[in-house]
Amino acid sequence: MAWLEELFGLKDKVAVVLGGTTGIGRALCDAFAKAGARAVVSSSRRKELVEQVAGELADLGCETLAAPSDVQDRDSLVRLRDSVLTRFGQVDILLVAAGINIKHPSVGMVEEDFVRVVDTNLTGTFRANQVFGESMIARRQGSIINIASVASFRSILEMTA
Repeated sequence: MAWLEELFGLKDKVAVVLGGTTGIGRALCDAFAKAGARAVVSSSRRKELVEQVAGELADLGCETLAAPSDVQDRDSLVRLRDSVLTRFGQVDILLVAAGINIKHPSVGMVEEDFVRVVDTNLTGTFRANQVFGESMIARRQGSIINIASVASFRSILEMTA
């Protein structure tokens, strides 16, 4: 089945996963590693998991980089991108699965919490796309995948933002 790996494999590709320590992001780190990509795992909320997940990817034979970043902080995204480019020379795939949710009825939600959710889930995705998109545009190559919650499309009780 070498043809299958050749057709769908990601050998020599570099995939950066923001929000790569849990949930969908974590699962896709494994998928990238198993498809032959070099997988860069990044997250801000659970920095200790960044190292753990990178170690697990390395155990799968994946060349990896553990690099915490925060989608709310453009400078941290620039540092991450520059670290990836220094280590691997390219970014082929950016997957943004970073997100938070604060469950609270709208009428009682604190505005700062609402803004934090929007800044992480929406503006943070925009920031990451800009920062990593620059190097992809310069190479004229790359893919960006943004993962969004179902709450982006429909109203869900106590998921105000």
